[in-house]
Amino acid sequence: MSVAKFFRNVTYSAVGILLVGACASFGEQKVLESSHTSPSMYSIFVIVNVKPEHREAFIEASELAAQGTVRAEPGVFQFHMLVDETNPNRFYFFEIFRDEQNLEAHWETENFKTWWGTVEEMLDGEPERVSTMRTVFPSSGGLEKQKPGLANW
Repeated sequence: MSVAKFFRNVTYSAVGILLVGACASFGEQKVLESSHTSPSMYSIFVIVNVKPEHREAFIEASELAAQGTVRAEPGVFQFHMLVDETNPNRFYFFEIFRDEQNLEAHWETENFKTWWGTVEEMLDGEPERVSTMRTVFPSSGGLEKQKPGLANW
């Protein structure tokens, strides 16, 4: 390799490293700015195990309740129900609420009480809250903008 080609490669590498570093710093600054300008939302992650003979009925009742939750509760911004890939009777719920008060209000709705009354006997053990979290991305404003599209299945 010629000396000129060597220095050109070193220069390109140095410029690349500087650009990556600048982008990372800019992105980091944007994350810090967005987390300070908009209060984060409250979210939970819950595991629910269902008796095998009730799996389909649980899914049906839960989908109906989830749709009602997203449509009727203005303080609910995400409501995800997932199934474990290796255990078809284990479900994960990831939910985002404006704040803890909206989660508590959710538990008091007729929609939730009807769902719970339907599925409680279907469960194999108690629901397990794995984590309580605060949102970082999308921002609260971004979640608010996404909400209208969630009710369109």
